Amino acid sequence: MKDLFSPHRFANYDLKDGAACLTAGMPNFPSIYGLRQALEFLLQVGVDRLDQELKPVVERLRQGLCELGVELLTPAGAEFASGIVAFAHPQAKEIGATLEREGVIVWAGDGRVRASVHLYNDMSDVNRYLKALAPILAE
Repeated sequence: MKDLFSPHRFANYDLKDGAACLTAGMPNFPSIYGLRQALEFLLQVGVDRLDQELKPVVERLRQGLCELGVELLTPAGAEFASGIVAFAHPQAKEIGATLEREGVIVWAGDGRVRASVHLYNDMSDVNRYLKALAPILAE
């Protein structure tokens, strides 16, 4: 690309002249090594094991959010199951900022609050999130 920082770089681009258009750039070796170790770890733990251990955690999160009366955006069907659980709220950014001050990290923006449950989370994390969220929603 001629201008890597063009404001239109995601919509269109101009190739460099000559053979420079084929240059791939410098690979991010530290990230490649980190990714390799992460994949080896996940395979060692076992993807099926992670899935089985996280299903009840995600289900508790979904159930707790429903009990708080929020509009879940994440589909409930087993075929859509993942660790990402989001709900709609007009004050999403404010909710996210308040949760962060309570030590609960979520993504909040675009009218939604999203929690991403993964192998480092357990039921205590979900319960802490729900406990911190309840008074925020009650305001």
